[in-house]
Amino acid sequence: MRCCLNSSINLKLRMNCYGYAFGFMCENYAYNESNNYYGSLGKQQPGQFAAGYDPNTNNNVSPSDFMNAIVTNIVADANVLGYTITEYTNNEIEQISTKNSNCRLIAVVTGLDSVLNGCDYHFYMQHNDGTWSHKPGFFPISNKVMKTRNQLNSIVGNITPENLYTNSILTNNNIRAYANRGIYEGGCLKFFKITKPAVYYQHDSNMNVTQNDPGDYLETCYQITTGTHSYKINYTYDDDVFYFVPSQSRQYTITTVAATGEDLDAELYDNSNNSPMVTDASSYDVNITYYLNAGSMYYIDIYSDTGGMKQYSVIIS
Repeated sequence: MRCCLNSSINLKLRMNCYGYAFGFMCENYAYNESNNYYGSLGKQQPGQFAAGYDPNTNNNVSPSDFMNAIVTNIVADANVLGYTITEYTNNEIEQISTKNSNCRLIAVVTGLDSVLNGCDYHFYMQHNDGTWSHKPGFFPISNKVMKTRNQLNSIVGNITPENLYTNSILTNNNIRAYANRGIYEGGCLKFFKITKPAVYYQHDSNMNVTQNDPGDYLETCYQITTGTHSYKINYTYDDDVFYFVPSQSRQYTITTVAATGEDLDAELYDNSNNSPMVTDASSYDVNITYYLNAGSMYYIDIYSDTGGMKQYSVIIS
């Protein structure tokens, strides 16, 4: 089964700060406390998608040198995934992430981590309302400012989502001042624009993810209507999940058109359980015909297990 209706825990555990800022899920994840929630391939790392990540690059380097390595890797990832990324050097943080900008603004910090005995990085993401949010490791998403290094060092016991943050909200006005908090104090900070659609404010009051781009789970999917729509499979085991509400009770046909020789598969779900009503795992393009009831919600999961990026069109008629 590719998708599940109750996947908040998977959304939280399959993204770290990098995956969250870029909107990428971990490729191969299995929920298992014994592996510290990380899954067999680990969380997304800068350079992973370009096959260039070296986990030892954070050892025995300065935050500045580590920042240079991170920048090289995220640019390589963006190139592989079909986006461009450019450094943003304005002193005043503008509202880059807007509804029609087709661009998002992110921040990355580096700093020395005594626990890792080397450098660590962290990413933030700007929202269209002028606030920022971030996702430390397997912790939940937050729009709060981290505590200082001294404040964190004074905590008795483990660092938790409840004691990691102050009560202040990250905004365009304070992100420069507060991004390098915690273990990142004294480190480096850079901002980047990515040619990927801006992220509209996508959390409920508890900072749970309520929308993803374009959706890897049933609860984070995009609405799709009849007609032709263009999308992209970004990497192996990437899922594009949509919801569809028929206007009439009748048979509908769901097809895909991809490049010659490319294989796409699909599953169709209703809203009653986690089992697909129908699966098309045949070779090449998808072709599903099924009777759907007007006003009911259905989910379409389009994916490919053959690896690589795939541009495709999905047609609902």
